[in-house]
Amino acid sequence: MPQPLSSSTVYLIRHGQTTGDIENRFGGAYDDYLTDLGKEQSRNVAQALQDSPLEIVYSSSLNRALETADIIADCLDVPRGVLPEFRECNRYGILSGMTKHEALQHHPQEVAKLKDPEGTVTGAESYRDFRQRVTAAFERLFTDGAKGEIALVTHGGVFRLLLRDILGLGEASVGDCARIKLWVGQKGIRVIEQHGINIK
Repeated sequence: MPQPLSSSTVYLIRHGQTTGDIENRFGGAYDDYLTDLGKEQSRNVAQALQDSPLEIVYSSSLNRALETADIIADCLDVPRGVLPEFRECNRYGILSGMTKHEALQHHPQEVAKLKDPEGTVTGAESYRDFRQRVTAAFERLFTDGAKGEIALVTHGGVFRLLLRDILGLGEASVGDCARIKLWVGQKGIRVIEQHGINIK
């Protein structure tokens, strides 16, 4: 990662529970919304960050991240911004938004591709393209001069990619509204604290 222009503290936050979660749908590019529990989880994050001097809350362009960021920003009375490059990987292609039962019924061959790490569902984004998009955006966020404390609301796939490929922490499970606090400076990136993340 290129050296940032200045040091910064960033909170990476996953969005709250969504309608797609409880309806057992293939997510990815599917643009679902927060459940009531997801909204409550977002308010809890805001409460946990109430003493942090956040300057802005960024989010991806998908509704579930936007809603989470809006709740946090409203509670903390800080501005928000949208960074579309941090949207979730379109891993499921033509299966996106379908319930897993519907997908298995209508596209069993496409569902089978999900078992193969090298398999790509029709219409899906390759992992290589996803990784390039997210890592470039993460680097640009800091080399363009981000400073102070910022929050970035994103998705499970983006979160795991950053933990694995940028932070070198390996594979992880990331819960709803999980968060990690990072210090980013010229000497690299340091994890300060984490919540709702299980490094395997």
